[in-house]
Amino acid sequence: TASSSQQIMDITFKMEEFSLDLYGHSASEDSILSLCALEALFTMKTIPKEKLTKSTLSLKDLVCFDRRPGTAEREFRRVIGINNNNVSSTDTTQPEHNDAPRLFLLQHVNNSSVDIQEIEVQIGSSQIVIIPDLIAVMTKFSKIP
Repeated sequence: TASSSQQIMDITFKMEEFSLDLYGHSASEDSILSLCALEALFTMKTIPKEKLTKSTLSLKDLVCFDRRPGTAEREFRRVIGINNNNVSSTDTTQPEHNDAPRLFLLQHVNNSSVDIQEIEVQIGSSQIVIIPDLIAVMTKFSKIP
């Protein structure tokens, strides 16, 4: 009998913070908007012997701030983010790898030995604030001349 060595593959990609600042038409202008993805996590594990593949994609928070000059004193500058007001510190419904609330979680399990696929999607309690004058500026920003 021929035996083949099947190796387990385990990949983890974790990014603590990824940020992006949007500026006007020149780099000398102040930032219009800043986006920051916090604690992005991607894991994948394959176990060929068991014909099993597990994947996870999660994002703890996506923070979006209005950075325009003159908005520093506004009550609402955070446009997008997770709403922490309604989360209990003893919440047991969160993923095992982190007990803090998450903005987004996608888990996929594929067990081809029994032809089963499981997909779980969790969307945390996010908060979106509509700032009309910021939307107008972003509309002008996104137009291609």
